[in-house]
Amino acid sequence: MGTILCDHLPFHVLLRKVRLLVFLLGMACTQVRSQTTPLPALHLGKGIQVSGTLDIYYSWNMNFPANHLNTTHDFDAYNSSLLLNLAELGLSKDPNPVGFEIDGGVGDLYKLISTEEPNGPLSNFLQMFVSYRFKRAHALQVDFGKFQTSAGIESAETLSGWNYSRSLLFVYAQPNYHFGLRSEMPLGSHLKVGLQLVNGWNHVLDVNGWRTIAATSELTFKRWSLFQDYYYGPENISGVLRPRGLYDVTLIARATDDLKLDVNVDVGYQRTSVNAATWYGIAGSIQWTPTARFAISPRYEWFNDPEGFTTGTVQHLQELTFTGDYGVWRGLVARAEFRLDHSDKALFPRGAGTRSSQQQPTAMLSLIASFGSLGR
Repeated sequence: MGTILCDHLPFHVLLRKVRLLVFLLGMACTQVRSQTTPLPALHLGKGIQVSGTLDIYYSWNMNFPANHLNTTHDFDAYNSSLLLNLAELGLSKDPNPVGFEIDGGVGDLYKLISTEEPNGPLSNFLQMFVSYRFKRAHALQVDFGKFQTSAGIESAETLSGWNYSRSLLFVYAQPNYHFGLRSEMPLGSHLKVGLQLVNGWNHVLDVNGWRTIAATSELTFKRWSLFQDYYYGPENISGVLRPRGLYDVTLIARATDDLKLDVNVDVGYQRTSVNAATWYGIAGSIQWTPTARFAISPRYEWFNDPEGFTTGTVQHLQELTFTGDYGVWRGLVARAEFRLDHSDKALFPRGAGTRSSQQQPTAMLSLIASFGSLGR
């Protein structure tokens, strides 16, 4: 993640910005209607659909760091300003037998997700791929282009997850996107399997000289689904190609009609000139929807980086998040969140000086408008 320094905001300016976001949320809440289901996609004919989302947020870091950055956060990395996280439009067509998906936009998300190739091709496109579905061969589907990773449970688009901030696993354990080929084929009514051949992690252009391969599976029943992904391939470490592997498993279950839960586990390694750097962690979330318009989603996770390869520091990280969703209008969601990050090292900047803390409490408010369906 790139670091952007900015001047410290006076408290009265910060308060004014908080009031502005609260005012926007209040105006939205005065327009509540009974129907809060998502707005449908726009249909252009011939099976082509247009979807879109607009996502703004205000984040408050209670450590008041001088650089105004939320350490260990991803797309909500900046604080003390009303910010545009994402403005995105998507154009898609289900393969019959040919299809495609193009998702492009602007915002902090696009800056942060492309930090490894900020000036690379397709940096303003989260996904851009074409698809072909075979009428025979068990309805095998093959995609070619840029697409979000299969690993993990979260997607870049905020509404596809239960929390606003992304998990530590999303930030430090998993890739964000790939460029190449992927396939998926159903085997019976419950199982899908897939293979991928891609240009490593987070690169459209091939910088490895070789390719990363992935095997994926999805086992789905009425009340639960199990996803497994294994990525293996060389990555460029200090000018030398060395193997990297990631095993990712996710369980999603519905306990009752209004209570869902998920568990995500990651185990990764990177061979270096000295030894093998490893990282591993677990995240668990619950989503409770007591009413049609309101949802509460707590999340807890633990992450270990024993060689400091992914976080830059040898440390154990934990985080606890509480998120509340309120459907204020059809296609418009207000989301509030409190998160507490903890490290066994003094990782988090505090105040205007050089002090640091082992904890980082943050709070945020957001408005997310959308129509159609975007995400993995």
